[in-house]
Amino acid sequence: MNSLEVIRSSLAWKVGNGNSFRIGRDPWSGCGNEHILSLDLVDCLDQSNIQYLSRVGDLEVSTIIIQGWKLGISLGLSEIHSREWDIYVLSL
Repeated sequence: MNSLEVIRSSLAWKVGNGNSFRIGRDPWSGCGNEHILSLDLVDCLDQSNIQYLSRVGDLEVSTIIIQGWKLGISLGLSEIHSREWDIYVLSL
């Protein structure tokens, strides 16, 4: 059985609800430097009360295989922060 068959069999592992994973502050296991946000963007997210991963998941496009993420414009970020955020989530 290949890995997709295992996932489709509902034997996937879910890493909690994202209420305790802090964006840009907690390490994302297995990810390199491309997943590091600038301190400026982390501060902007903090000021917008967007500190946890659960705040940026897009449930409408998420499936058991693919996690959907809200884009910067929908989070109310400035153009420059929105661009950095979108690059970040599209690389996950």
